[in-house]
Amino acid sequence: MLVVAEPRSGATKFCQDLADKHNLKFENELAAFHIKDLHFDGNYDIKEFHEAGKFDFLDFQTFNDMHENMDDYVVLMNQFSNMLGFERADHFIMRKSTKDSLLSWVNYQLKLWHLAMGKEPRGMGSEHLAFARRMSIQVVRSSYMISQYCLSKNITPIWYEQLEYSKPVNTYYLDKLVNKDEVVNMVNLLLESANIEPIKKQLQEK
Repeated sequence: MLVVAEPRSGATKFCQDLADKHNLKFENELAAFHIKDLHFDGNYDIKEFHEAGKFDFLDFQTFNDMHENMDDYVVLMNQFSNMLGFERADHFIMRKSTKDSLLSWVNYQLKLWHLAMGKEPRGMGSEHLAFARRMSIQVVRSSYMISQYCLSKNITPIWYEQLEYSKPVNTYYLDKLVNKDEVVNMVNLLLESANIEPIKKQLQEK
């Protein structure tokens, strides 16, 4: 069972619940970042930083089995650069507001920084802002492709805001930045460039 989602849309918990309901396996996201052998940027325990962290990094055998025997799993795909596999998806999950997705994403990256450095970030210099923008572009791309695909195929996605466990966007670490306004401005400029929100509005009005 394949679930396609934009990052920070509550899809991990959705997949865990779906796996329990259908007695299927849910291991982790179907993304190379989560392969144990490729996780050489730090020895983090994923349970420490992910809200729904009931899983570990993947060995390659499991990662491969998720591809070859997808009927045995609930597979979450929320990192991609094209729409290959979208036609196999059983569910699409998004936030109604891509801005909320991006704010949540930046806050999540700041949380990882906090855990890695052992202290809360206080501000973002120009280099950090440029890096945050590059990281945020993957969220924009995911949102754009899912939105356009669902619109073209007349598919109504599952909206995070309508899930029973949805919460207001968490900006705990972002709120502590002395230059929070610069970060929010970066997010707004990304949204304007990709023109995603009007597409999502069309999806919500279907």
